[in-house]
Amino acid sequence: MERTSRMNDEERKLAVDRLHTSRDKFKSVIEGVSAEQAKFKPSAEQWSILELAEHIAISDQSLRGLIRRALERPAQPELMEQVQANDYRYHREFRPHPKGVNKAPESMHPHDRFATLADAAAEFNKQREATVAYANETQDDLRDHMSPHPVFGAMDAYQWLMACSLHVESHSHHIEEVKKDPGYPSA
Repeated sequence: MERTSRMNDEERKLAVDRLHTSRDKFKSVIEGVSAEQAKFKPSAEQWSILELAEHIAISDQSLRGLIRRALERPAQPELMEQVQANDYRYHREFRPHPKGVNKAPESMHPHDRFATLADAAAEFNKQREATVAYANETQDDLRDHMSPHPVFGAMDAYQWLMACSLHVESHSHHIEEVKKDPGYPSA
């Protein structure tokens, strides 16, 4: 298949579908969580469900900003083939990364931005709508503009768009893990 710098129809559909399914996954894992459960921390080092939800709520806007900055840098078509060889990471079913593999930048750490899960979910939904709209409409040359990832190396802007979904899937998994902790409140 010939490589192009723009998303093809299949890539666009995959991105939009995954943005929707990861949004739905997040919605399902926080549904019915009480205020007490939302604030429960399994340990001093682990984030509560509310903190994870805050991190998720602010991540799409940050990742769209990273995409925008990648597009402002010169294209690197010479890396397209090498980087796109890693597309399998974004096209397969979600596989959780071990905890601690990828550390969030301080700007994306929770800082009590939202009082409730509902507030965090509302912000996430607003930001996710903007990400879906971008994925549906963009004609940007996502495939030949790169930005480094601290663990995975060079990623093109399309892969960063896909990362919006994988990021939510990963932290939705972490929310499920918090719920399984023996100390998790019953209500």
